[in-house]
Amino acid sequence: MTIGQSVLVCLLLSLATYFGGCDANKKVNWENIPKIRSSDFRGADLAWLITERDGALLSTSDGGKTWNQVPGNAVGAKFDVVAFNDRKRGWAVNNKGWVWKSDDGGESWLEISRLTPTGSDDWQFNSAGQIKFIDDRNGWIIETLSIWRTVDGGVNWRKVFPIGSGQSNVKGQPTSGYFDDPTNVWVTGTSGEIYRTKDGGESWQAQTLLPNGDFNEVYFVDGNTGWLLGYLGGETGTQLYRTDDGGQSWLNYPIARVQIQWICFINGDEGWAVGSEGSSAGAKESIRGVVLRTGNGGRSWNRIDIATEDRSFDRIHFVDRQNGWLIGRNGLYRTEDGGKAWRPVLPFESIGRGQN
Repeated sequence: MTIGQSVLVCLLLSLATYFGGCDANKKVNWENIPKIRSSDFRGADLAWLITERDGALLSTSDGGKTWNQVPGNAVGAKFDVVAFNDRKRGWAVNNKGWVWKSDDGGESWLEISRLTPTGSDDWQFNSAGQIKFIDDRNGWIIETLSIWRTVDGGVNWRKVFPIGSGQSNVKGQPTSGYFDDPTNVWVTGTSGEIYRTKDGGESWQAQTLLPNGDFNEVYFVDGNTGWLLGYLGGETGTQLYRTDDGGQSWLNYPIARVQIQWICFINGDEGWAVGSEGSSAGAKESIRGVVLRTGNGGRSWNRIDIATEDRSFDRIHFVDRQNGWLIGRNGLYRTEDGGKAWRPVLPFESIGRGQN
């Protein structure tokens, strides 16, 4: 069994546990699953969301007052991930590995390419976790077991990060990326690894910080200052690392013993982290969402109270110091005063319901 096959087996086993085991008669408990699988925000008014269950695209151009929905069949299957460069130009990948482009804010889509094996490559598309275009020509896709790059606007793609193809410095699978420019990219990975390329994926340098853990988020505010988010196997809570020398060294920063899902930093000092935590009341354990804010670069964190019953907050994004978006299990929220107050702009009651 190759490394890639081993990783895929582990992934499938994890998904089976995540969705309630291998019993085909069991119904999926959608309450415990994020309702949104991909999101993108541009400014204070533009937002695009992909629903987990239906693979539909939701969009707003007026800060959440009104919403437009495009079904997954508009891209030949369910939407997987989406990204826009401005209010008109965007790209998406469906759950078959087909790449689509929109020039009207996501109302209509044109297929431009497909991620396919080349030569003797036995790779098969599993799921896209992220798509990002630096400009109109240079783009990246992070897939379950691979990373792809285009230099012609998505018409042609080349796999630049294969798993199990003789790269001795690659042990895990890619999870999330930060794209500084067309050639300089950071990617988090399983097996406690982080990867960096300075030449557009021609070569990769690997660092191992959590041999028994996984990283799932990387965020930089400039060429020197960045953060890593991950988990250590068998331990409760989140591992947060910070670098101030462009990733040459990383310092582990303490954070509350909660399960953090997402981080977002506005500058070197001000940042946000969201997730969930469990609490016991007698014999019953409950789960509630957590929002944390730091004003000193992650050295300490303060809890922010939000009037909602969300079991978890899954993503947070600030477009500037005042305007931010927050995705929970119950709905989408927006702030216009730097996070002091959050108001709901899209309830998720109808997302993820129906027959399994």
